[in-house]
Amino acid sequence: MTLNKDLENIQKINTYYKQGVDYQNQGKMVEAFDVWHRALKLDKELVPDSKSLFAKDINRLMADEYYIRGEGEYKAGNFMQAYNYWDRSAKLESSHQKSQDGLIKLRNKAISLYREGYMLEHADKLVA
Repeated sequence: MTLNKDLENIQKINTYYKQGVDYQNQGKMVEAFDVWHRALKLDKELVPDSKSLFAKDINRLMADEYYIRGEGEYKAGNFMQAYNYWDRSAKLESSHQKSQDGLIKLRNKAISLYREGYMLEHADKLVA
């Protein structure tokens, strides 16, 4: 690529980043994710073996949103969907502590439900 094309793409990444933040502030997450994905695609073309500060920040913002969605699904009892969101969040940002905590919470919930089911299965049917 030429220097001018690289500069043009950096400006586009910056624009997409800012548009995404604006959409996020308006609660328009579909639109935010759309422009952030465009920014990440251009970023990967410019820096194929690394991530720019824009890409790192976009990944953090997207990880935060996936965490929030996962928390809502968990509270609604939709554990599989919560897992999917928290897993996406953790994959985008491996150090995203809230998502890691959410995955641990899900693991503990699964163990609890398993034990509860095991106890019910082996309960004395005459007593129960």
